[in-house]
Parts: sequence; C-alpha cells; structure tokens
Amino acid sequence: MLNEYAVGKNGVLLRYGKSWDQEAPPAGFEHAPLSSIAFAGSEVIVAAGGDLLVNDGGGWHVDASAHALLDGVRAG
Repeated sequence: MLNEYAVGKNGVLLRYGKSWDQEAPPAGFEHAPLSSIAFAGSEVIVAAGGDLLVNDGGGWHVDASAHALLDGVRAG
C-alpha cells in the first residue's frame, strides 16, 4: 500500500494509510517548520528548516550527508 504524507508548521508530520496518523519527527524537530515532501524510490524526504529528514522504512532521521553539505554551504 502506498502511503501519502502531509507536513506543516510545528513539526506536523502526517501519514495516510486508511486514515491520517501523526508520526513523530526526530528529536529536535518537534517544532520545526516542515515544508516540502519528495519521494525517491522507497524513501520519503522532508524539508525541515535547514535540514532534510528521511524515512526509508525504519523511521525518521536527519540525512547526515545532506546535513554536512548544507553546513558547508552555510559556512561558505
């Protein structure tokens, strides 16, 4: 079954299966503005402020490689 997602202010992260269920973002992102969703194969990617969150089926986590890249750009 394909899951659909919706995101919003204050860390709102919703998944739709047969009904909408709220999922918890990773620690530190409970109040982050979640603004965009993308899908890459079986991964779901969410823009979270200045980071990217990824769920590859094992739960939500910060994408470490994107975080490092964005830190380098910010330090630029």
